[in-house]
Amino acid sequence: MSEDPLADYSQINSELALFDPKLATKPQIVAINKIDQPDVQERLKEIKASFKKKKVDIITISAMTRTNTRDILIAAYQKLADIPVEDVEETLPVYRPDVDPNIFEITREEDGNWRVSGVAIERSAKMTYFEHDGSLRRFQNYWKNSV
Repeated sequence: MSEDPLADYSQINSELALFDPKLATKPQIVAINKIDQPDVQERLKEIKASFKKKKVDIITISAMTRTNTRDILIAAYQKLADIPVEDVEETLPVYRPDVDPNIFEITREEDGNWRVSGVAIERSAKMTYFEHDGSLRRFQNYWKNSV
């Protein structure tokens, strides 16, 4: 059992609000667990009073003995039933490149030569040493398998 359950409750809510301010406005169900243990029984009146002072309703449970576990499920069901359904139209951003880098175009130049142009093929050509047979083969194989 925590030394100060109310402080723990406040700390958790602070962290939730820092993570997402919307979480601070959500309905909550606060459960005090381990009520089957003698040290918790001794402090239960004090704990209930401290939460009541902060106007926080609590449910006392024992997960081990299953005391009041049904109550917490019913409370959760009722809270969910009371919450109005929100129309959320948040859309995830879609990022698209300006131009597909793999698109290429083949055109015939005025001098009768053919020109292949495109982002990826031109970048690949700039990185190829056409003087070396191995580099030329790699360039040809890459584009033969890419098209």
